[in-house]
This record gives sequence, C-alpha cells and structure tokens, in this order.
Amino acid sequence: MEGNEPVYPFRYLEPVLASCADCEVELVTIGTSAVKNSYVVQDGDWTELKKDLEAITYDGIAPYALFNEHLQPGATYIYTDGVQLHPNDRLLLEKGNTILSRSTGEAQQFLERTALVYRGNYI
Repeated sequence: MEGNEPVYPFRYLEPVLASCADCEVELVTIGTSAVKNSYVVQDGDWTELKKDLEAITYDGIAPYALFNEHLQPGATYIYTDGVQLHPNDRLLLEKGNTILSRSTGEAQQFLERTALVYRGNYI
C-alpha cells in the first residue's frame, strides 16, 4: 500500500478488528490475479495482518471482475482507488460490503454510486 495512504483504511479497520475476540480474516489482494491469505485475529491483535497490508505494493492494475469473485454478503472491506480499467468494469458489491477509499473526482463518484446501487457502504 506504499504511496496509497494506508493510514486511512487502518483508522477504520482498527476498531473493527480490535473488537474481534477471536475471528478469522481472509485477505484477498488483487492485481493481475487474486491472492488469498488467511489470518486469525485474537483479542483484537491484528499485527501480522497490518504488517502484510503495509507491505502491499500498489500496481494500479485491478480489474473489478477479479474482486467480484471474492465478494460475499456481510463484513467485507474493499480498499480501492476506484479507477475503472474500461467503461464496463463494475464492482458488484454484496449487501453489507464497505468500500474504503480516498478517491476524488470520477473515481469517487463511481464508488459512491456503486455503494448506493448495491446497498453497500462508502467510507
């Protein structure tokens, strides 16, 4: 996430994960492919997950079709720049999904509309 302001999503995720006594978190990183990793958060300690999130290199290539395969209803958090690779590239949120983004302009409008249409949240 270097250069992509990870502090912003961390501020949101910190209280969510801190309240987690014992839960499993699945991290899916999307670039030209999707890579899954699982983490166990015990007593709100998400140090390992945070370290791995900080090490993610932003490459700017993430077709939303790859995201869509991994979305499920409920507590799913998506950190994205909101840039569409082509006009038909859509993020198909499930109810209860949350988009975390610092995007502005057209990318922000795209993400806000997406959250509204699919009954998700935009933070």
